[in-house]
Amino acid sequence: MDFITSAEAADKWNISQRRVAIYCKEGRIEGAVLKGRMWMLPSDAKNQKTQGVREKKHKKNENSIIIKTKRGIFDEKQFTCVDLFSGAGGLSRGFYDAGYNVVLGVDFDDAALQTCM
Repeated sequence: MDFITSAEAADKWNISQRRVAIYCKEGRIEGAVLKGRMWMLPSDAKNQKTQGVREKKHKKNENSIIIKTKRGIFDEKQFTCVDLFSGAGGLSRGFYDAGYNVVLGVDFDDAALQTCM
């Protein structure tokens, strides 16, 4: 039986060496053998990348927009904000311009609150 190193498997499967080592340690790659500090895999071993990956199902509401980013899928809704320690209201204005519903701005300085929206 021919063997390849975990580095060769990582290049072949386009995943990191660390991920290959984790698969070997978990016993997900049949025939993998630890020689010293290096994993040796059978040359005909299959890529285990997709094993255990779950699809997340998102329900789309009538008032929501699904946004796909590199970090995941977000469900953007119309948010309501309260601005504590609002000062002149710059943060409130930014939220308002971004489409958020700002319902309250609170601050101790009455002069700052006079300039607020």
